[in-house]
Amino acid sequence: MTVQILILLTLWLIVCAICLFVGFFVGLKMKPKEVPKPPSEPLTEEQERQIEKTKREIENFYRYDGSSQE
Repeated sequence: MTVQILILLTLWLIVCAICLFVGFFVGLKMKPKEVPKPPSEPLTEEQERQIEKTKREIENFYRYDGSSQE
């Protein structure tokens, strides 16, 4: 009885390993095609100011060390 369980377990592990390798190689072969992006329109001054403001806010957020503020 124990030998049969060990044989079934070994066969199951071999099948799992085969499925792993097959899935890996299928995944390597089937890569999604990249869709070319249309050229974007130039940013307006308001959009550029908003981007800079957001960058400054994020930079200030990450520089805050927990000390009390004025």
